[in-house]
Amino acid sequence: MRTPLALAGLALVLSASVTCTSAEAATPMCQGQAPTIVELEDGQVVGTDADDVIVLQTDKEDFSPFIDAAAGDDLICLFGTLQGDESGEGGAVVVGGEGDDSLLVKGFNNDDVLILDSSTERIDVSLRFGDDEVRLLGAAGTGEINAGLDGGRIKVIGDEVRLDLGERRLKVDSSFDYTLTGFTRAFASGRRVVMHGDGRANVLTAEGCRTTVRGRDGNDILKASVNTSFEDCTPRGAHLFGDGGDDRMVGTVRGDVISGGAGRDKANGGQGIDTCAAEKETSCER
Repeated sequence: MRTPLALAGLALVLSASVTCTSAEAATPMCQGQAPTIVELEDGQVVGTDADDVIVLQTDKEDFSPFIDAAAGDDLICLFGTLQGDESGEGGAVVVGGEGDDSLLVKGFNNDDVLILDSSTERIDVSLRFGDDEVRLLGAAGTGEINAGLDGGRIKVIGDEVRLDLGERRLKVDSSFDYTLTGFTRAFASGRRVVMHGDGRANVLTAEGCRTTVRGRDGNDILKASVNTSFEDCTPRGAHLFGDGGDDRMVGTVRGDVISGGAGRDKANGGQGIDTCAAEKETSCER
């Protein structure tokens, strides 16, 4: 017969076992590996120079997680809310650091913002619902970026940027290749920028020395501007093609070529000697 003291001891052991099991279950695996660094509250993580397995998970709103994985071949997982503040500033920032890094991101049903630098070699991003935005400040590898069912924006900076929403492809600096899903709006800045839309209503903005933007079908907004900050930059006028749909196109300060295609289109050439073909033309000299 067990004494009351023995029963109390057994209850304590069982309670500790349940607590331990629950804590272990609450910490997710990261790309099939047990984490070496876990952050569930503060939202700020700095890795080591070893090969880290980092998990940052949060459900706080108006919160901007930050991960600096440092050196090493790291596995990085970011789960939860990736929002900035009410003004739209902030968002989740991930810096891969030196080494061969792999990033997995799963957002919640919020208006998420994810900012990546050029030091993460492989990325797998799924932002689910909400008006989401991904910013690639340079590129370093390959991966998939899914804006979710509500659409989203992608912003890319590189030397050469080729973005095609119809083919779901983003190529940066000739060698870095990404698959895009769900995006309807895009901004790209580079010495050479080529952007294509899809069959939906897209907003495409190109900034660079040489820019070409094609809307394809849908009622699109196409904009271009000149950026001379890149090396070996000889700025030229933009080429904007609306194709199908009722499109609105805005050119640069150089001599642009703007063509609306099918539909009732509006063209604004801006400064420069511009060549336009649209139902409504503004600042179009030819």
